[in-house]
Amino acid sequence: LKANDKKTQRFKDENSLKLLKWNFKANDAKLPSAIKGHVPRQEYFDQLQELMEPICSHTLFVKLFHQDFKQHIEALKMLINIIPTHMSEIIQSLDLLLKWISLRFFDTNTSVLLASLDWLSKCFTGLREQRYTLLDQ
Repeated sequence: LKANDKKTQRFKDENSLKLLKWNFKANDAKLPSAIKGHVPRQEYFDQLQELMEPICSHTLFVKLFHQDFKQHIEALKMLINIIPTHMSEIIQSLDLLLKWISLRFFDTNTSVLLASLDWLSKCFTGLREQRYTLLDQ
């Protein structure tokens, strides 16, 4: 991850509706009833890619947005490995990282879900050690 100072601006842009609100609503009659109304549209993925590309190394970015779930696991391993040394960069990009993680919860691959939970656990431990407080935005 690269250092950035755009987090506050992202919050302002989301509040002023320049960015998509991070809630998933779909009314596609073809969707199974179990997930109808709760599937992220492609525009959420596209926007997140656009926002994350400048803050990620090329290698991490490719792994984060690859179609192969194994690449997602590799990206999560990379993110876990940088927690001890790059916590300030993680904090600067935490909103985007949590959005990416939230998209993974729509995946059906158990390995990705477990790796996501592992990253979340380690990340929140690091945040607690830094005495970081999450914003409710």
